[in-house]
Amino acid sequence: MTTAKKTVTISAVLEIEPEALEAVVANAKMKMGRNEKGYYRIDTADILNAMISRFLQQKNFTAYAGEMANLPEQKDAPHGF
Repeated sequence: MTTAKKTVTISAVLEIEPEALEAVVANAKMKMGRNEKGYYRIDTADILNAMISRFLQQKNFTAYAGEMANLPEQKDAPHGF
């Protein structure tokens, strides 16, 4: 039995390639389908949130974040630190 890890919800501004967003939207449309009026009712932000959160958990972001070498240079950080 695995225990759930504690998490916190944050809001962040991320840069992703347009093709990645297009792929998420296209796949979500295929998976969710149209409603009874023929419209797509998809919250892309929620889908991206779930996908990125799962990716960070699967790729052990905690270990990555703990490595000093992975911090960006101050000049590369969008708002400094």
